[in-house]
Amino acid sequence: MLDVGCGKGVFLRFLEMQGYKRIEGIDLSSSQISDAKKYVACPAHVADVESWLAKRQGIYKRIFLNDVLEHLNRQEVMAFLRELAGGSAQEGRLLISVPQAAGISSSYARHMDFTHYRLFTATSLHQVLYQVLYQAGYGHIRFLKQRLPWYWRPRSIAYSLVQFVYFKLLKPAYIIEDPGIDPPQHFHYRVCVKERGD
Repeated sequence: MLDVGCGKGVFLRFLEMQGYKRIEGIDLSSSQISDAKKYVACPAHVADVESWLAKRQGIYKRIFLNDVLEHLNRQEVMAFLRELAGGSAQEGRLLISVPQAAGISSSYARHMDFTHYRLFTATSLHQVLYQVLYQAGYGHIRFLKQRLPWYWRPRSIAYSLVQFVYFKLLKPAYIIEDPGIDPPQHFHYRVCVKERGD
């Protein structure tokens, strides 16, 4: 498994804690990789996707992409995904997580980091994946809802109820503002995609 843009190794650490052994990460930042090596036992390398996958075509059963695509411009996104598709095994999966543009806090997510070029909705991300990954032989795109830990506690129950009502009220606002478009299917802070090869 490969974590692309692993940064300081937060997700790699999570995978290690879940018991996974055959994992590694790459990132362009040497300082981020240096920090990652302090916290994870798995390999973490300073490398770009193109050169790294050029020698490792089709070997990864899972490639993770967390908070990466929003840092790329339009042309870079397309080329980047093509390179990732080449590194995925025949039955491999590419899991992508990006901040999304449908929620009220999306403007903050877009501008909180100067290196953010864009945000995605489920629709725009599907368009990009269809253009690139379907052509590369991937079969199915499935969007995953963000699942927060559930606890039978008053605070957790209250939050879940408020969030449910909030999302239900937010959807009609999109319909009222622009009746000609389909409203977002969900308003979670993230759009998570599981792309499965056949």
